[in-house]
Amino acid sequence: MSAIRTKTIVLALVLLVVGTALAFASSPLAYTYTWRWVINDPEVTSFRYQLDTMDGEWTVVDASVTSFSIDSDVGQRRFYLEQSYDGVIWSDVAWKDLGVPGPVELLPAAIVPVTEPVAVGQLNLRRFIVKLSLGAQYAVKDGSIYNTYDANGIYFDRLQPLATFGLVVDNLIRFGNTPWGLGLDVSAVYAPYLYAAGSSNPTGSVSTGGSDWSKIEWARFAHVVGFTVAPKVNVALSKTMHLSVFGGIWTSFPTKDDVEAGWNYNPDVFGWTAGLGWRWDISKKISLSLDASWNALPEYRHNAAGRLGVGYMF
Repeated sequence: MSAIRTKTIVLALVLLVVGTALAFASSPLAYTYTWRWVINDPEVTSFRYQLDTMDGEWTVVDASVTSFSIDSDVGQRRFYLEQSYDGVIWSDVAWKDLGVPGPVELLPAAIVPVTEPVAVGQLNLRRFIVKLSLGAQYAVKDGSIYNTYDANGIYFDRLQPLATFGLVVDNLIRFGNTPWGLGLDVSAVYAPYLYAAGSSNPTGSVSTGGSDWSKIEWARFAHVVGFTVAPKVNVALSKTMHLSVFGGIWTSFPTKDDVEAGWNYNPDVFGWTAGLGWRWDISKKISLSLDASWNALPEYRHNAAGRLGVGYMF
């Protein structure tokens, strides 16, 4: 008996056109079909396909898989294919009737229009990002209650390092097939406030001759933890560049105690934050971000802040 020959059918899918090229054999029994998107989009992560009907169960494969095999020699089969950038939201379906050759020679099938256009690159994809940001804040203005800290012999440097860690959601609510969406940033906040009492410039900053950041000073830090909950409006400038405007709750300030060095949380001090954020997706999983904000604790301090962050997207 002669060996079974496996024939390959290449299915090329474009925006409005599906083309098919056929190879032939005298007695084919097994067929391997390979699809190829003429416009290669590296952002695509998954494909899914069905045969003969769209009402059955989709076969989902990784974007590196571009073929399937069937053992059949009975008439026409209809092939449905969709693509996805996240494995959740799928493009419109593209389809092609696959002529399975019998023992007689067949000519290549004619190009057939796709009944519905295939979606290309939705920009406002929903993204969940675990994000760590590091930066600093500078006290531009003191509030009325902060003066009572000074009166109690407590002085803080105007400059603090600043760190946030939490979950950021982009396009939690999407505005149709547009670049716009609503998101949310929920993060823990850490800011070490240096007790500057006893220095030559107790209410000044490091840059103006105030307290230093040496290990000797470490015991006089108030390690303050707080949180922020900030809704935001985000817009995709491209597939990898994103801009956001955010504003919400902010809390992070030491308790009023001249011996309260070390870790502390002040639940009585609430304020607000507002600012601009920029995100660059350097890969399918990793992003870099830059945030500039005004963090106001109205009766305590008004701070200008900047943070550089790295995020893991899923």
